[in-house]
Amino acid sequence: MRRFLVRRIISSIITLLLFATLVFFLANALMPGDFTNNFMPGLGAQRQVLREQLGLDRPLWAQWLRFMTGFIQGEFGVSNSGRPILEIMLILLPWTMLIFTFAVTVAFLFGHWLGRMVGWSRNKAVKGVIRFFAVTAHTAFPPILTFLLAIGFVAGFSDLAWAALQRVENVDAGGFRIGRAAISIPEGQEGLLWAMILSLVGVGVVALAIGWVYRRVARRRLPGVVTLAIWVGGNAWFWSVLGELPRAIDILGLLLLPLLAVAILAFGEIALVVESAMDGVRGEEYILAARAKGLREVDIRDHHAARVALLPALSK
Repeated sequence: MRRFLVRRIISSIITLLLFATLVFFLANALMPGDFTNNFMPGLGAQRQVLREQLGLDRPLWAQWLRFMTGFIQGEFGVSNSGRPILEIMLILLPWTMLIFTFAVTVAFLFGHWLGRMVGWSRNKAVKGVIRFFAVTAHTAFPPILTFLLAIGFVAGFSDLAWAALQRVENVDAGGFRIGRAAISIPEGQEGLLWAMILSLVGVGVVALAIGWVYRRVARRRLPGVVTLAIWVGGNAWFWSVLGELPRAIDILGLLLLPLLAVAILAFGEIALVVESAMDGVRGEEYILAARAKGLREVDIRDHHAARVALLPALSK
């Protein structure tokens, strides 16, 4: 297992470096001239000074070496606003982690549940419909999906969205704003986002632990609806203890659109993987042995087949 993890980490690093190299050469091949030609036309002397500062007067291999060195060291240069790009990335990191944690958790729970049900079902019509929607979600082009969600969001929830925006302070986040709301919470309250992230993960672990204890004691599985209720209620209680429940709800309301987009994209792949794994183990000997023992079909599905489908879903 340790060797497998080491190989995966090394291969991921190599893939990332190769992707960064590909992006660098594609940008140089597809963009005519260089950065200064496109954004500073007609300013010969100033453009030449900027080219020297950015290293654009060097050979392409030297530019690539400088780019990769900065990429590895985390030196991504300066943005158009004059602030270091790494600083802006750190400002946006809590928002990204919050979206990823919440959306992937919802997508995994829903995708695993639906894939488990569909993979065990013998109704070909239902399987075909669910597969169609799962494939559509998995292969959807993210900008188009976000655009369609934005249209529906604005059409159905414009008043609610504007009310949420009006409750968020108009603070400075380095020049980045969305309507009347800044993309960064007020200075000194960055811990709220990290507290929300930790609560989402921590309460989720507690909910799973409660389900495990219940299964050991009661000899049956805790319903998924109850687990979800524990997760939602636990987070609401934690945020209310901090005195930040209204603000946490406002933040989740502002992030509703990206949360939906990420959840839909992740849900499709998880549902397809679980459905395929469940369908593949239906005829295995241990499944037939469980049926021969007289176990209920729902117990065979959830306690025997679903465990096999859990690993490939987690690896995604």
